[in-house]
Amino acid sequence: MANGTEQKHTALFGRSPEAVLSAPGRTELCGNHTDHQSGRVIAAAIRRSITAAVSPRADGKCLLHTDMGAFEVTLSTLAPAQGERGASAALVRGVAEYFAAHSLNIGGFNAAIESDIPIGSGVSSSAAFEVLIGRIFNALYNGGSVEPMTIALAAQYAENAHFGKPCGLMDQAACALGGVQFIDFFDKAAPNVSALEWPFTNEFAIYIINTGSSHADMADAYTQITADMKSVSDILGVDRLGHADEAEFVRRLGEIRRAAGDRATMRALHFFGENARVSDMAAAIRSADAAAYARIMRQSAASSESLLQNIFTPAQQDRSLAIGIALARRYLDPIGGVARVHGGGFAGTMQALVPIGAEDGFTRYMESFFGKASVIRAI
Repeated sequence: MANGTEQKHTALFGRSPEAVLSAPGRTELCGNHTDHQSGRVIAAAIRRSITAAVSPRADGKCLLHTDMGAFEVTLSTLAPAQGERGASAALVRGVAEYFAAHSLNIGGFNAAIESDIPIGSGVSSSAAFEVLIGRIFNALYNGGSVEPMTIALAAQYAENAHFGKPCGLMDQAACALGGVQFIDFFDKAAPNVSALEWPFTNEFAIYIINTGSSHADMADAYTQITADMKSVSDILGVDRLGHADEAEFVRRLGEIRRAAGDRATMRALHFFGENARVSDMAAAIRSADAAAYARIMRQSAASSESLLQNIFTPAQQDRSLAIGIALARRYLDPIGGVARVHGGGFAGTMQALVPIGAEDGFTRYMESFFGKASVIRAI
């Protein structure tokens, strides 16, 4: 992809690029909807990325040519622009504003961009784009000195304040850090991060299956999860569930059910269980315990489905995600594999833990339902 973007840059802008940069998509291994509650996650970069060939401009204009078309962002004004909400231009301006507000350098650039990350399917194509923009400003105007977590924070700010989508920091942190990472967001301003080595190369592979349904219309469903969890944390007198005392939550369960409702209570139950599972899964990875990893993944999957309830909404007609998980389990359960919801849920992608030796058969099986190239190897 790098050679293609370099040639595209030269053809578009009449000069060779100064740098070729990329950012990966991500997969969540454990910690489903825990990051926005100051909880823990394990996330990993996937084998798909967005790549840009770039060169600086002196006029403060950012000219971006992407697979989806071309657009321009002028950096003379950095405040959120109402007309850009929901558009890629908002993400460029948002990252630029964060950099400038934190005394980091910004400037115009030319960019020829190509990506093989599926859009709208839950592997963080937008977070990868945001991180890529941060890396462009870092490479062209800051000498590569900006830390990955600073770029992740800039990316999250852009998505929250400019793009208009509430999100935690997991997606951006995973894309910025790369590899497999254990991240504790208890202190959201300075998350505790530790790298993990994936030890199951000879036992399992992680696959992502795009079920064909899109996250594009799911913003309200995601917002409701955050709102439900916040209604419980408010009763407990904290800003997020990650700062709450689980024993107090259990002690006051009846009160919480009456005040916040059963759905919010169930989602809070998911959070506390899932947050503990992240630490258990990290221990399984560190000790290379494949059986424990698979068991914890199954527990996480069950909690997402029964307590978090992010497989489909009651009004949703397209339930491809739920069907995909059920089909995958028909193949994987007899051979010790696992299938689960992936990321935000409700639509888009699912994740599968596939025993080594079964990869080709599983890929053909799932592609027979969801089409060629719907199954990608993540790890």
